[in-house]
Amino acid sequence: MNEVNEVEKEFKSLISEEQYKKIIESVDFEKAVEQINFYYLDGGKILERNKINVRVRKIKDEFFLQIKNHMDNKENGLVISKEYEEPIDFLPEAIEGEKIRKILKLEIGDAYLMGSLKTLRLVYNWSANSVICLDKNFYFGTIDYEIEVEIKSHNIEPELRDFFLKNGVDFNKRSKGKRSRFFKAHKTMF
Repeated sequence: MNEVNEVEKEFKSLISEEQYKKIIESVDFEKAVEQINFYYLDGGKILERNKINVRVRKIKDEFFLQIKNHMDNKENGLVISKEYEEPIDFLPEAIEGEKIRKILKLEIGDAYLMGSLKTLRLVYNWSANSVICLDKNFYFGTIDYEIEVEIKSHNIEPELRDFFLKNGVDFNKRSKGKRSRFFKAHKTMF
């Protein structure tokens, strides 16, 4: 089992379809990836209250259990998360509470599959410090657009920040992440 524990640092923002198209025209994206996030919730809603993301991500024919625990640092639009990932063999209907407890050290029951969100992701390595991910997301009849910049340091290079400002992207404005948008739409559907 190849488990990965890391700290993820990223800036993210919802954008309009027009901004999405403009950025596609401005950047020579290196890679396109289709991924599906399958989201889980526990009966006691401990995950939801603690803003912990438990999901299985499917890329091609591979599945990855991912658990993301957002830390409180949201300074200047920077989101920092502790992230756990391990490859799994199939998409489960439930993730055992015992498994989640071992990872998070949190008393919790089983988490059950609630639905999925599909993302068409374009990727560009801006620098050794920054990777741009341009996403088009599909869930519950909704299509939205988001840009993420994953970074290794705590700052975006000034040239990259200028590029985003020129394209109307302001990371200082807080926007909801995919998980939050998915569950907000889920509540209106069920």
